[in-house]
Amino acid sequence: MRTVAIFLVVFSFVRLMEGRILIRMCGKRLALIMDKMCTRAGESTPCFQGLDEYDDLTLNTRTKGIAERCCIDRCEYEQLHRYCCSEKEADLFYKIVNKRTRSATIIEGR
Repeated sequence: MRTVAIFLVVFSFVRLMEGRILIRMCGKRLALIMDKMCTRAGESTPCFQGLDEYDDLTLNTRTKGIAERCCIDRCEYEQLHRYCCSEKEADLFYKIVNKRTRSATIIEGR
């Protein structure tokens, strides 16, 4: 049911332009979609792309963020997905997150 609601929200902001599906997502809706899109099945924490690929950018360079790309402008689903971890990054991320979660549970259980 929750998945259906998310897709209805997404498709209510979908626009077909030049053969591409463009969506406009803002605020809480954008955060909800990104949370669901970047969270691996069976996990509860989203994994977002690291800053490694942005090493070549200088502080004076102005780049568009996700809100500007998908709220002010419109973006494609694939652009949203690029903000999520790769499979390799996600494997490492969830290994660390789950290890910390287990450690916290053990400490609290004393």
